[in-house]
Amino acid sequence: MKLIGLFVLSLLVSCGANSNFNGFFVTEVEEMSYESLLEAAQAEYDLGNYEEAVNLSLEAEKQNPDDPEAVILGAFAALGNANLDPVNIGKSLLQFQVDQEKSGVEKETEDFLTDLQGLLGITEADLAQMGTRNTAVFDGVEYTYYAPKSSEDARSSLDRLSRIKQVLDKMCVYVPASSKIPTDTRHQCDIKNVSNNRQTSIQFLWALAHLGETLYFNSILLFAPDGQETPSLQAYGEAIANKQYDTNGSTPSTDDDIVNFVSAIGSLANLVDSVFSTTNGTPMITSLLNNLDTAQLAISEIPSVPEEFRNAISQSSEKINSIRDVLQQSGSAGDAAARADLLKSTGDKLLDKLSDSEVKDNLTPAQIDEACSEIKKLLGLNPTDKIPSEISNNASQCD
Repeated sequence: MKLIGLFVLSLLVSCGANSNFNGFFVTEVEEMSYESLLEAAQAEYDLGNYEEAVNLSLEAEKQNPDDPEAVILGAFAALGNANLDPVNIGKSLLQFQVDQEKSGVEKETEDFLTDLQGLLGITEADLAQMGTRNTAVFDGVEYTYYAPKSSEDARSSLDRLSRIKQVLDKMCVYVPASSKIPTDTRHQCDIKNVSNNRQTSIQFLWALAHLGETLYFNSILLFAPDGQETPSLQAYGEAIANKQYDTNGSTPSTDDDIVNFVSAIGSLANLVDSVFSTTNGTPMITSLLNNLDTAQLAISEIPSVPEEFRNAISQSSEKINSIRDVLQQSGSAGDAAARADLLKSTGDKLLDKLSDSEVKDNLTPAQIDEACSEIKKLLGLNPTDKIPSEISNNASQCD
């Protein structure tokens, strides 16, 4: 899988040794009446002084509000302020691809997102702006997780997310309907006509901003404490699946009682539900799904993007959509597909454990049905839904 890094590096080469990356996207600056401000903003951007670049771009925009160039340059600078500089993102994605090729194993959606979010430098203070820290206990081990705020509250609380939202608000008028999700309120705006030669930069910014928000939201939904590679929810699920349940004797201890396998899944499902559901506003998982879909739509509108790059950006969205196609037949919400995909490895391990004869043979049919219902709940599915085979080869036992 070729990733964005290859595309970025190819742009750097094509622009020449003395060119800058952003020069590919901001064209013919020297021909504009407000070129001095744009040139100053460009210089600050190249030096990594993103705040200065944003301010200079805003001044340029005041002089010529009908031209999108200042908005485009200001948007790149604003994303840089949110640790989403395109070159850094490109390098990180290229490393992701190198690591994947070395391992010989195609990574899942949660690996893709978790690996990328590392470059954002998300702190505990950032996480506290997006959700509430909690701790769950299973078998004497504590698992720290975050109950997220709504998407809207998180955007208004964390400065970096506010900057990303400002970019989307500014770019919305220049983005065609073909790159928007009709139900996403951030995409609802009057569209201005813009020349085709600027669509590459506009679509790239649109995709990058949505991908950036996805990474921030993923850091909450699949939180992993420092020094722990596995997200807490996944580690909790693995602990349930890996625990050795005592099936001998008529009165085993409570901790070893095989029936506790079912109740443990139920506890995890309730915890997961509290993380992925929001009573007020848009759940983060819904925004994450919209963001991935939008990034895919935007990249598909850039004709110069190599096919390998296009496929890489769309991989996560397509995996989720393949599950969504199955779930829609039973009336499940679209965001259930994103939740099911992100928790795929957890569901797979629990289903594998349930298929183990030492467990399954010691549960009644009613208990097996209850375990299946709790696994479905964990994945965000309805009790009558079939678990997609994309989740697990053992999914059929819960049909």
